[in-house]
This record gives sequence, structure tokens and C-alpha cells, in this order.
Amino acid sequence: YLPLQLQWQKGMTASESGLFMMVFMFSITTGAFIGGKLIARWGNYKIFVVLGFLMASLALWQLHFGLWLRVALAFAGLGLGFTLPALSVVVQNVLPPKDRGIGMSLFNFGRELGGAIGVAVCSAVFHFQLPKDIVINKADGLASLEPQLLAQSFNATYVVMGIFALGAFLSAIILLKSQSLAIDVEKQ
Repeated sequence: YLPLQLQWQKGMTASESGLFMMVFMFSITTGAFIGGKLIARWGNYKIFVVLGFLMASLALWQLHFGLWLRVALAFAGLGLGFTLPALSVVVQNVLPPKDRGIGMSLFNFGRELGGAIGVAVCSAVFHFQLPKDIVINKADGLASLEPQLLAQSFNATYVVMGIFALGAFLSAIILLKSQSLAIDVEKQ
């Protein structure tokens, strides 16, 4: 939702908004690279999942209040980057070798399904927060609305996303078991 907010509410062009979002994309890649290397070195993945969800929660709090947007994007990207390889390692480490392929397939399917459901929920929250009596210019769509009207919807969306990130953070602390990484590969 941030690219839309940057365009509709802040008045940026699509190109300016895309350049702004590059911080997020580079941070995800950097976080995944660093997280993967450190997990391989230390053998501990739980700290990266917990830290990643905490960083994402803090970043969404920053986005909600409009504080240091580039820093928020860097935090969100690093946080997601930390969780991606760590959760893949969890799936590969807890399953026996014969079930790892299906486990990773189900993990990736769950991520994709969660993303689709997340977009639907956030879209519903965004549109629910818009006043019911507004008139939308058909040529410009929501971009024709006053920035103040859009701000309420974007902020509500970030709150909902932050609640999910905080829930993931708490779930990782409580439910994710620390387990040493398997170092032997069993022959089938």
C-alpha cells in the first residue's frame, strides 16, 4: 500500500514511488543474505525469526505514524529478509529427509496463500475506512480523493498489518522451538 500512498496522498509519480520502494527491495535481499549466512555459521534460526518479525512490527508502526519512511522500509525489508531463510531452515530441519520436498512445497504454498489473504484483508480495511458518501472521479479513481481521506484508510491498513506482524512475533517467541541444525545427511 505504500506505493499507492506515495502517489495518491503524497503526490509522487509512479517512477518516484518505485525508486522509493527500492530501499525495501534491497533490504529484503540484504536481510536474506545476512540471515542465511549467520544461520549457517551459528546454527540458530529462532533469533532471526523473532528479530525479523519485531523489525517488521516496528516498521509498520513507523509507517502508521509517517516517521522516517525510508528507515521504516529498510527495517521492514531487513525483517522480512531475516525471516525468509530462517523459516525455510525450520521446515527443512524439523522434517525427515523424505518429507522435506513436500514440506517446502506446503510452506511456499502457505506463504503465497497468506499473501493473497493479507492483500484481501488489507484492501477491505482500506475501503471500509473510506467515508461512504464520497464521490470518486471515474477517470482518476481513488487518486482523485483528498489526501486527508486517504490518510485514514492507509493508517488503518498499517495498524492491521502491524497487528498481524506483532502476532507473528509473539507466536515465534512462544511456539517456535529452538533446535540445533542437523549436520548429518541420511542416505536413503
